[in-house]
Amino acid sequence: MTSVEQRRMLDDLRRFVRNMDKEERFVYEMMVKREKDDEQLDALTLRELEMLHAKYVPRRSKESIENAWRKLAGGTKEGKAEK
Repeated sequence: MTSVEQRRMLDDLRRFVRNMDKEERFVYEMMVKREKDDEQLDALTLRELEMLHAKYVPRRSKESIENAWRKLAGGTKEGKAEK
């Protein structure tokens, strides 16, 4: 995993810190400190980062995003409004 991917995952988790329990918050804060010091995360820490990211950051499929956009736009897939 590259440092850019690590930084992106840590940024994604920033919004969910308030939902974490005490231990997860501590682990996250230690990862952020290591990132600020430009230290490379070890394999165990990377695994914990991936687990936290999978637990808190919702994964959206392209189809679900398109459906949500259609609802907001008020139309169907072809762009015509439903009657």
